Amino acid sequence: MRQVSYGLMIAGTVLTSVFILPLAWMIPLTVLTKKQLNNPKPSIALGVCCILFAFIFGLVAGILLLIQDDSIKVEEGPIINTVQPNISN
Repeated sequence: MRQVSYGLMIAGTVLTSVFILPLAWMIPLTVLTKKQLNNPKPSIALGVCCILFAFIFGLVAGILLLIQDDSIKVEEGPIINTVQPNISN
């Protein structure tokens, strides 16, 4: 769902590019949405900002960002890198 919200943010940014002032918040919101694609943490503040500041496409993108996405997998526990000895006879 985050890919769809990123696409909607790009579409909203392109459509509002006629106006200079809205680009001041549309471009940073779009960049932050791109950074959230593979982040498993919820992005509540970004979703609310998209709803408030990004017009029609941002409304849908913000709602999609607020919905919990279960497709992003989170590995639990520490990742331990062990060195395997090279034993060759």
